[in-house]
Amino acid sequence: MAETIKKIGKLGISVVMDIVGTASYLFGLTEFLDLIYAPIQAGMIYLLYKDERWAAIALAEEALPYTDIIPSATLAWVDHYYGGILQKA
Repeated sequence: MAETIKKIGKLGISVVMDIVGTASYLFGLTEFLDLIYAPIQAGMIYLLYKDERWAAIALAEEALPYTDIIPSATLAWVDHYYGGILQKA
């Protein structure tokens, strides 16, 4: 039961991180806010999932223009719990 609550909590945090990353378009300062938020999201993903690959993907996704629609934190959650998105070498 506790593992399920932890799993759902991490999903909630991941979804919120993706929404915050996408919401920067509402402020009209998209690239500026993205450059500030990119390392924050990458750090949060690393803290949640201990996965440097997803942290790097999230950093690039937030820093690159027009990629905010990609839910990198949620994809990291799926990969962490169900695997198969990024295969470990």
